[in-house]
Amino acid sequence: MPKELIASYKTKEQWLNEGETQYKDKAYTEALAAYEQAIHLDPSYARAYTGKGIVLRNLKRYEEALASCEKAIELNPGYALAHTSKGNALRNLKQYEEALAACSQAIQLDPNDPRAYTSKGNALRNLNQYEEALAAYEQAIQLDPNYAHALARCEAHPTNRMLATHGLLAI
Repeated sequence: MPKELIASYKTKEQWLNEGETQYKDKAYTEALAAYEQAIHLDPSYARAYTGKGIVLRNLKRYEEALASCEKAIELNPGYALAHTSKGNALRNLKQYEEALAACSQAIQLDPNDPRAYTSKGNALRNLNQYEEALAAYEQAIQLDPNYAHALARCEAHPTNRMLATHGLLAI
């Protein structure tokens, strides 16, 4: 059976899983196509819009990423990852206050997601609120000690020099 014909039988969940797999493999164009297929099958699939937004951000298409995350939030206002992803897109657009608000909303919705705290820390760092940023990173680590992004922020990230300069981190 031709690959195109097999692809036409995939469910929205299978397309979502395909997008996540391609994203993890850094095959962003293929991930984007998979998320768009999931959306084509179900235009109200908030998870697919969020995945699409994450991929678009990695492709440095920040305005489109923001629009995709906003659509996900419109469809499912309680989906915390959509708010975190919106915050990341806003941060890339240098809208740091708005990014902080989006990440804070994500934390309200899911206080156990280390990604939201890391993203909040990034927004706070961009606002030169280093002590608060460090607290957010530490909260992410407390939630998941193996969370690589938070660990990178606290152990190896260039921002640590700024934190150290302000006496907030010993490196």
